Amino acid sequence: MGIFDKNTVDNEAIKNLSALDEYINKVYVLVLLLVPGACQCAGILYTFEKIMGWMPTVS
Repeated sequence: MGIFDKNTVDNEAIKNLSALDEYINKVYVLVLLLVPGACQCAGILYTFEKIMGWMPTVS
């Protein structure tokens, strides 16, 4: 068994991914970045509007 045998096996396993595995590999990172990013952006915008007095007070 040579030093490159494990890499060859790993490369063959990567080539034989199902469509679901490929979709998850591409979308998972986007979801991890976009969802918290959108929530953070909304929080920052809300805080900014509150500080500027653009948000009406609710009683």
